[in-house]
Amino acid sequence: MTARLFSKTGALAGTDYQIGREAVIGRDAQCDLILFPHTISSRHARIFYKEDARAYFIEDLGSSNGTLVDRIPLGEAVRLGPLHVITFASDIHFIFQVGAPAP
Repeated sequence: MTARLFSKTGALAGTDYQIGREAVIGRDAQCDLILFPHTISSRHARIFYKEDARAYFIEDLGSSNGTLVDRIPLGEAVRLGPLHVITFASDIHFIFQVGAPAP
């Protein structure tokens, strides 16, 4: 299974990140998706695929400025569906899209 995050607006407009089974998002060089704005924590959030649920989930990793899905702050891991809007640090918006399953 693959997915992607893409942004159509703001300072990161035009960015497009592919996600495999898991991606850690943050400023740290060890993250899978590196976002540079100072409002992003070193390890901000994680998107991961759960085989038993056959779905992607997102969780905040204790970030300073939070993660939202469709404007709702994350308290625990949330199941993602196609076209959910994910907001990191209240001003960095991405659209989540699920791709076709890998053969």
